[in-house]
Amino acid sequence: MSPLIRKRAPVAKAARGPMAFTIAIKHRGRITAGCGSWQPRCLADKRKNASSTGELAFGLDALAKLEVVYCPGGAIDGHTPEGPMDGGCVILSPIDADGRVKPVHLLMKNRRQIESIRTDGRPLLVFVTFNALGDLLMALPLLTALRSRFHVLPVIQSGLADLGRLLVQYGLLESCLIAEGSLSVRRNALAHVKTCLALSRLRPDILVIYGKLNIAYSARLGLLGAGRVLFCHPRGLGRRPTRTFEVLPPTGNLTRDYLRFAEQLGVPATPTRTLLTDRAKGQLEQAARPLLDLASYAVVAPWTSDPRKDAPLQFFRECIRVIVEQGRLPVAITGLPQQRSAVPDLLRGLPAQWIRDLVGATTLTQTLGTVAGARFLLTNDGGTLHLARLVGTPAIVAFGPSTPEILFDDSSEDLVVLRLGLSCSPCAKTPLRYQCPGAYLQCLRELDVASAKDALLAACQAPVDRAR
Repeated sequence: MSPLIRKRAPVAKAARGPMAFTIAIKHRGRITAGCGSWQPRCLADKRKNASSTGELAFGLDALAKLEVVYCPGGAIDGHTPEGPMDGGCVILSPIDADGRVKPVHLLMKNRRQIESIRTDGRPLLVFVTFNALGDLLMALPLLTALRSRFHVLPVIQSGLADLGRLLVQYGLLESCLIAEGSLSVRRNALAHVKTCLALSRLRPDILVIYGKLNIAYSARLGLLGAGRVLFCHPRGLGRRPTRTFEVLPPTGNLTRDYLRFAEQLGVPATPTRTLLTDRAKGQLEQAARPLLDLASYAVVAPWTSDPRKDAPLQFFRECIRVIVEQGRLPVAITGLPQQRSAVPDLLRGLPAQWIRDLVGATTLTQTLGTVAGARFLLTNDGGTLHLARLVGTPAIVAFGPSTPEILFDDSSEDLVVLRLGLSCSPCAKTPLRYQCPGAYLQCLRELDVASAKDALLAACQAPVDRAR
């Protein structure tokens, strides 16, 4: 752990004086602020000066406050670990003057640091895919299968750092790499370059890339230092293969595309759906309980990170009316802070006593716990759908430019699909994506509550117990 903190600390170059750190140990879902009298090995440094509250002062020409969150892989008991803190992921987050944690900054481990936590000699495999939450969760069957032969490190954008920590905590990932900002070169070109530089220092044995063209181009030129590169793009884009750069053709299904990487590496894999354990689910429900004083409820998530996949708010408003007035079931609304401005329009005319507005008011862990405790979820094809699949909550989903057939490769009895079935749909993974022959996004905008009413009422009356 020592080289990680020393490596990250010099980033803050603003002012004079010592650099102060606040230590937080995240251990089986709990975060312990401060270390008490316990001192990690990173303090065995002549520059350190530790107090009993866990505040560290380093003699550096900078002044900043950072939160250090360490997620030990597989350690679960809510107490500060006594032995060496091996595995997991370490995140450094600046804290501003008001005490609010700023976005997570890049912390990549170099080859020597990775070797220090690998004791079984497995080759190092780094996995890079698209930015979205669903892309990562759908890769879990692949990442689980690869762990039998490789030390697997998925690269996760900083916006999903909490998800990465949670997956490490519950053993679905053994560790992860948090990239600064978005992995999209269009949104954050500088962060994209930093990620490529960090990967070049890491020098993985195998680099698996799905869909990220710019990272693939860098890898093909040998700039990322990988011994072997496997690349696949859902629309078949990409350069010609070379001796160390292998290109896999897409199958038309995202899950099968992922599993083909395992086949190419000689690792048996099946499209088994990844589910959290009942114990983990119970812990998540407990974390969300202070937000909802309801014994039974439905969750409605009307927004995704891609507005082109969102059904109209009027559709969701009328569906909520059916749930609360005919199904007699309260509804919790979830969403991100940037979606708060749309809430008044969504809830216009609905009975307030039946609605719990949680938009922008929950952490990812609380959102997952809220979905885990719900009778069912109504949403679009977005991240909340994949959270529901992770915890086994039935979902009623509006599909337009995409369909479950191009995403999943398992039979999902707890997934009800709402779609018009136009001849131009699905188009999201084709060269003609979003080039609508008629009205733009007609496949979503013409959805009406009549097509969903039977499914909604059936879900309101379904037994609470469900297969997980």
